[in-house]
Amino acid sequence: MTKVKLGGRELTIPDDRVAEYLEQGYSVIDARGNTLQVGKILTYEQALTENNKLAAQNKRLKAAHDSLVIENQRLNDDIEKLRSEIEKATENSVQAAETSKPAKAAKPQK
Repeated sequence: MTKVKLGGRELTIPDDRVAEYLEQGYSVIDARGNTLQVGKILTYEQALTENNKLAAQNKRLKAAHDSLVIENQRLNDDIEKLRSEIEKATENSVQAAETSKPAKAAKPQK
């Protein structure tokens, strides 16, 4: 396990994730808090570019989500309509079966 720090936040992470945290700007520290390896430092322009990219991605994902919510509602409405049609068809089938049964003939009297 390795200790990393970003700002005032210290974390203990698995050794195989050190590169990932360094890329995010964390620094590797020792038990006393001394910096052993400095993480990636973004300039204001780089951070702004990254933020704009993420904001655009977020906007696209929200639009896709809204579209999927609408499609989901339409599909649920279709399901309800089909359930209703199945129920009516079943009722009609039962009624047709009942009316098509031949009447029982009266028993001959002796």
